[in-house]
Amino acid sequence: MDVIVKVRDPDENLEEKIKAYKVKKRIKTTVTILAFVFALISSYLLVKLQTYTSLQTLQSYKNKETESSDLKYLQYADGMLKYGRDGIAYINKKGVEQWNQSYQIKDPVINVSGKAMAVAERGGNEIAAEKITLKNMTTGEQSLLTIDEVIALFA
Repeated sequence: MDVIVKVRDPDENLEEKIKAYKVKKRIKTTVTILAFVFALISSYLLVKLQTYTSLQTLQSYKNKETESSDLKYLQYADGMLKYGRDGIAYINKKGVEQWNQSYQIKDPVINVSGKAMAVAERGGNEIAAEKITLKNMTTGEQSLLTIDEVIALFA
């Protein structure tokens, strides 16, 4: 009995194996890159489009100014106006009071037009002064206006 042993030629399928290996390697690399890009895009969208459904208060404090029911706040220019029955103040974006003006008005209402603002009493129909002082909200500079000039600002 003769045993026949087949010996393969080592160069026979070597080129095909190399091509198959390169294709598999490219596929693995492409899938890895796509998975990484998908993870990045998903993370970005999750952060950008996240909607919060609940709120938890971690800390609060009481302030006699904020407890007062007659104080109101209005965003204006680069800061905000704090006003009430006793006066008005302009607070810049750092929380520092730039200026304040006292007055006695039972029910103040504010009208804003551009960089000008006026405070009046709700339901009031008289103007007590012939000239009104207009304050620049950012610099604190003052200029005198006649009542007609004030009316023209808010017309």
